[in-house]
Amino acid sequence: KIENLGYVTFYIRALKLLYIFLLLFYFYFIILNNIFYSFQWYFKLLAGYDTCKTLLSTYVFNFIKMYFHNIFILLFLKINISIKNYICCFKKQMLVV
Repeated sequence: KIENLGYVTFYIRALKLLYIFLLLFYFYFIILNNIFYSFQWYFKLLAGYDTCKTLLSTYVFNFIKMYFHNIFILLFLKINISIKNYICCFKKQMLVV
């Protein structure tokens, strides 16, 4: 059991790195995408795309896109929670050993 501790700590570090990467990915989708789409919409207004049809189509398209992004984000959060549970379980096993 003691010989396997090196592998377990390496596995925990890899899971932690994956967890941090997924959190950064999550923040990218939530914050940067919302900012990007709001600015894109604003620049379209400045450029003269101010007809009702184009505004409505861009609004509906962005709404659908953000809806799918949110489903994607929820999946990543579920993966993050499971990774965190694995890390906690491995730490408890290490304490037992």
